[in-house]
Amino acid sequence: MTKKQWLAAARQGNGLACSIVRGAASGQWDVLDRDDGAT
Repeated sequence: MTKKQWLAAARQGNGLACSIVRGAASGQWDVLDRDDGAT
C-alpha cells in the first residue's frame, strides 16, 4: 500500500493503518516516506 492508501484506510477507522501512519509520522516507517516521495 502507498502512504496515501494507508491514510485513506486510517480515515475509515482501520486501527492497523492508524498505527502505521503514526509510525510514519514519527519517522519509524521510512519506506512509507520514500514511497510517498516517489509518487
